[in-house]
Amino acid sequence: MLTAQSLSLVERSLNFCLRYSFFSLLRPGSVVATVQNVFRRSSNAMQESTSAAITEAIQACGNNCGLLQGAQFNGVLTNLCSQDPGPCDKKTTECEFRADGVATCSCRPGYVSSLFSNRSCAACPSGEKEEEGKCVACPFGYAGFNCNDSALLAVVVISCVLGGLLVILLLAFIIYCCCRGLTMSPGRT
Repeated sequence: MLTAQSLSLVERSLNFCLRYSFFSLLRPGSVVATVQNVFRRSSNAMQESTSAAITEAIQACGNNCGLLQGAQFNGVLTNLCSQDPGPCDKKTTECEFRADGVATCSCRPGYVSSLFSNRSCAACPSGEKEEEGKCVACPFGYAGFNCNDSALLAVVVISCVLGGLLVILLLAFIIYCCCRGLTMSPGRT
């Protein structure tokens, strides 16, 4: 009975801007209830106007409030970003709660906006990194998530050094063979 009566009072007092209301917590053995109100995005509802409307409705109901007679409203604006689960994906986005009660999600570094959701972001494919909100190819020698893997660059550098050493050894061997062949052939025939 308390739930339906309380919900009806909240809905009547906020009919100018309310989209829907629901009870998220009603503690047994008490008359303490937590009500979450969700407003239209275009609504001009703010914490002050909402608190004033509910307080006025409680006072105006007089003796017709039943268990709500003499009730007190403790309006607290809840930071949506601190809720669990929150409105934004915690791994790929940063949640920002504005004074008008709206939570916005922005991509963390290394992630790009998703085409399918404004509450989560997507990682670039392997071999690409995020630059100015778009995925671009990694520079030469880099790969992996956000081009953090430089193993390919290390392989290229080591291959060049070993290839240079091989050329030097090959030239040294050719010079050695040529010099030895010149010293043996004129005087030993």
